[in-house]
Amino acid sequence: MLLSYLLLPTLMSFEIPLSQNDVLQLVKPKGYIYRISKNAADPENQKKSALQFSYFNNVGYKSFVFRIFIYRDPENYVNNATNAKSYIRDYCKNYQNNSIENQVIIRTKSRGRGDYVYYCSFTDSTISKRGKVKPGQFRNISLAMVRQNGYVFIAVAYSNSLSGKLYKRYLNTLASIKIKNK
Repeated sequence: MLLSYLLLPTLMSFEIPLSQNDVLQLVKPKGYIYRISKNAADPENQKKSALQFSYFNNVGYKSFVFRIFIYRDPENYVNNATNAKSYIRDYCKNYQNNSIENQVIIRTKSRGRGDYVYYCSFTDSTISKRGKVKPGQFRNISLAMVRQNGYVFIAVAYSNSLSGKLYKRYLNTLASIKIKNK
């Protein structure tokens, strides 16, 4: 399904065959390296393939990582904003107790065409109390959902900031998701 030939870091956008008829199109965020992560834990803690994007700082440590998991929605459950918000809220609830925010706030980013990226973000309360973050640790987690033509894309991002260019590139990549027919 997802092909490993995607390790081409110079492309700015690309396509991934999802089925015999459907192709995923998305824009690769500037400065990120991407690959297929074959055994990533999804938000339900199941092992699944994911498209992983990593940004490395100037000393070689990952400073932002996000994975996109792809699911089918044959019953078209997330076909409206109310169901979409409920869907992502269920994922986000798992993270609120260990966060500084201690509540789920669903935010949106317009994708144009009357659709949105639905997302929530949390700050890890245990890491934040320590102040400085060790290389390879992340202060924040963000979960996001995009729905498109019978597919649901769930993204999980790890970062040390919920603002700035890296976070904006993450949201812009999700907003760029399109499904086209072959």
